[in-house]
Amino acid sequence: SFPTKSVLHIVEKFAASDIRKEDAMELYQIAADCLEKKRYKDKMYIESLRDGTFGFHGRPLLWLWRFSSRQKKVEIDNEGNGKGKDAINWQDEFQDTNKPLVV
Repeated sequence: SFPTKSVLHIVEKFAASDIRKEDAMELYQIAADCLEKKRYKDKMYIESLRDGTFGFHGRPLLWLWRFSSRQKKVEIDNEGNGKGKDAINWQDEFQDTNKPLVV
């Protein structure tokens, strides 16, 4: 049995991956059942899972922000010296495919 937080994170990640509602309904129904059994307090959240209105809104956006905020950002020199984005060699930035994607 998963903790409530894990169930929420699974559903958020699934929604953030932009899986279409029809393909996600079975997962959402199971997640709603789990949350009800664990007496999760946010009944509107459970209802949105059950009726298929859960999607790319508050919680998945929060997940994207949390994930993105942990990633290393490309530093851009904005001192007005005219270099700015031109100083970044984008070919080198994307050469290493092991680097994480930053949203």
